[in-house]
Amino acid sequence: MNHQKSTILIVDDEPFGRMTLEALLNTPPYRLAFAENGVEALRQAAHLTPDLILLDVMMPEMDGFEVCRRLRADPHLAEVPVIIVTALDDRDSRLQGIDAGADDLVTKPFDAVELRARVRSITRLNRYRRLLLERARFERLTELAPDGVVIVNRDGMIHLANPAFLRMVGIEDERQVFETSLHTLISSEHVGSFLGWLHHIVTDTSQVVRVETTLVRPDGRSVPVEMNMGHVIWGEHSAVQIIVRDNTERKQAEAALRESEEQLRRSRDVLRALFDGLSDGMLLLDREGGVLAINHAMSTLLGSRSELLVGQGWKELCARSGAIFPGQIALKSLQDGRSRHYREHYTSAEGHARILDMQTVPLTGSPPDQNADQVIMHVVDITERLQVESLAIQNEQFAAQGRLAATIAHEVNTPLQSIQNCLYLARKASESQRESYLTLACEEIGRISGILRQLLDLKPPQEDEEPTIVNLNQIIERVLLLTGGMLANHGVDVECCYAAHLPPTCGYADRLTQVVLNLVLNAMDAMPDGGKLWISTTTVDEKQPQVSYLPHQAAPSLPSIPSLPSIQATPAIRSNQSIQVDLRDTGCGIPGDIQSRIFDPFFTMKHDGSGIGLAISRKIVGQHGGRITVHSVPGIGSTFTVVLPVWNECSREGVLR
Repeated sequence: MNHQKSTILIVDDEPFGRMTLEALLNTPPYRLAFAENGVEALRQAAHLTPDLILLDVMMPEMDGFEVCRRLRADPHLAEVPVIIVTALDDRDSRLQGIDAGADDLVTKPFDAVELRARVRSITRLNRYRRLLLERARFERLTELAPDGVVIVNRDGMIHLANPAFLRMVGIEDERQVFETSLHTLISSEHVGSFLGWLHHIVTDTSQVVRVETTLVRPDGRSVPVEMNMGHVIWGEHSAVQIIVRDNTERKQAEAALRESEEQLRRSRDVLRALFDGLSDGMLLLDREGGVLAINHAMSTLLGSRSELLVGQGWKELCARSGAIFPGQIALKSLQDGRSRHYREHYTSAEGHARILDMQTVPLTGSPPDQNADQVIMHVVDITERLQVESLAIQNEQFAAQGRLAATIAHEVNTPLQSIQNCLYLARKASESQRESYLTLACEEIGRISGILRQLLDLKPPQEDEEPTIVNLNQIIERVLLLTGGMLANHGVDVECCYAAHLPPTCGYADRLTQVVLNLVLNAMDAMPDGGKLWISTTTVDEKQPQVSYLPHQAAPSLPSIPSLPSIQATPAIRSNQSIQVDLRDTGCGIPGDIQSRIFDPFFTMKHDGSGIGLAISRKIVGQHGGRITVHSVPGIGSTFTVVLPVWNECSREGVLR
């Protein structure tokens, strides 16, 4: 039962009248309030919103009729029942009270039993009116609520279900759920728990229970829901209000999140396995220079284990690794947010000398600032690779020398054969004829002497040899002199166009001769059935000087040739002009899909080629501060272009060994 008291406001300017009504109505169902005049009555009514007002008519300043009219004019008090208590018993007074808006009139002296009956009847009707109004408001709210709202009794019988709940369980007609048990819509494994929750809430009305369960629709589909259950009074009886929220999307999102987390975990495990399995050293540093991650290869270089290095300071690790590790570039990249690529020599604590190729990649936040948030360092031990490439370079040099020796032998053999014939004929000839044969023999000896002088010009540089001024026109002429017979035997016609007053470059003549020789012989090999080779030199303007590779910078593909110092370009000795040498042939050409690879080490299109000649040529040209490019059309021919800087003077400064 609902034991809520009804509030009654008694308005009378006479204390006796207030005391009389108090004595009659001071019973448990009522809570009494009092006012001595009309102004106080209006104030009390606005504050209390009473269930009934007993209003005396005869009061000073503002009589009861005026108070009643003002109550009806107030929207918040217009529905409050008013009984006018008056000593006036004439017809006009009654009509005036009804016109003022009174619900009833009681004349003095009044019958106590009749007054109690009228008060009880009016307060009960007003309470029901309020309950109906509140219920209408509640039902309107539940109709608009996005979540399901259900009112059930202690046994789970449904008294109210809003449209959202009906849609949730797939029922169109609300009459199908009224006076049926909610547990028929709950999955069987949760029915017992559900009835226990209802009993607990009805027993302890202060409790609010939040549970997750599953509703089963008539079509068999399950709907995961969250229920918030609390005690309410419904029709003067205890009941349970249940707010039902559809968790389908949340469950799907949770399942998708779990799957994503599982995929992320598997990916992380795979990446970790790859990270640890890399033969290259990998390191990740945080903003303060602490080690966030380090793989097995990197920890081995430092002579420790990965798990012992994570969380340590990188600066301290480099200093105490047994031998000072050259890893300070990572800290520099943290400070300025710039990538770096150095080549460093490192001697381990065991005394093993290694050559390390080290590169840093800074990771910046958003927006990026000067400092990096993290830095990745990639370390590659290239010691063995450099040794193999050095051996390959030496083998190619030997092969080039062999080809040069064969060319020289071919050139020397012809005059030797002529000398032999002249001497044979001189022994049998007369005195006058003998002089002619000996003169021819001397001329052939001179030819051989010239060839040998050219050979002496190709001697390897000594350890203390410095770069000299080089005339590229003379280099080309020297190569053509040595290869002229071979080119003629292969049916290759050579046409040269030299720039007059070609400025010199500075470098090593033997290495530049090797470049030109490689390009000429490659052109000859590209024309097995003969053809034509054009060689030209010219001077071009260069907006940006081509600077050679400096210490610790990444070379294109090959290590520095041990016997050749590289030359560093500096503005003080470098002009903005360059020398361009073009060698164009009518050979088979190079397919477009492999043109970018022909300068890679060990890549060759020949069956008996080593694939190192063009790589060495690019290396030599790069060490001289220049560049080499190719343009080729299959079936038409190829043009190789070598560009070298014009030097105003040769300086020993900047020569690196």
